[in-house]
Amino acid sequence: MTLPILQRENVVVLIIDLQERMMPPMPNKERVLKNANVLIEGAKAYDLPLFYSEQYPRGLGPTVSSLADRLKSASAFCLEKTCFTAALPPLLDKIRDTGRKQIIISGVESHICVFQSVRDLLKEGFEVFVPWDAVDSRDEKNRDIALEQFCLMGAHVTSTETLLFELIYNSADDNFKRLQALIK
Repeated sequence: MTLPILQRENVVVLIIDLQERMMPPMPNKERVLKNANVLIEGAKAYDLPLFYSEQYPRGLGPTVSSLADRLKSASAFCLEKTCFTAALPPLLDKIRDTGRKQIIISGVESHICVFQSVRDLLKEGFEVFVPWDAVDSRDEKNRDIALEQFCLMGAHVTSTETLLFELIYNSADDNFKRLQALIK
C-alpha cells in the first residue's frame, strides 16, 4: 500500500464548475466556496499551478466572482467545456506540461462533473485528492455515493484542512499563520 503523501513540488489544484448558476441549489455551498478559497490561497502561497473549468458558461454563468478574481490574479488556466469531465486535452495538456502528478480537486457536482474528472484523471495516471468538504451535489446522497466511488477508484478522499496542513508541513513555515487563519 502506498501512502498518500502530498508533495508541494508535485501538486496542482483544479476547481470544477463552481459557477454562479450552479451554486444556489447546493446544500453546502458556503462550505464548498470557503474551502475552495482555502485551496486557492494555499496554492497561491506555494506557487502551485491552478486550473479551473466552467461547464457551459453561456447557460450556467461564470465562476462565482469571489473565486474568479482570485483565480485570475493567479493566472489560472480556465477550460470552458460542454463535456462533463474536465480531463480534456486543453486542460490535460496544460497539467501535463507542469510535470506534476498530484491533483487536488474541488467542485460540483460530485456525482457528475467531479466524478467523471476524477475517473478520467486517475485513468491518465494522476494521483487525485478530493477533500470531502470542498465538493457537493444538489442531493447529499449523490455526493456521499460519489465520495465512496472516489475511494473505490483509487482517489484519496480527505479534508481541506488536512491538505492545507500537508502543504504547510511545518509550523515554522513562513505561510503558516496566514494560511491557518483561513480555516478558523
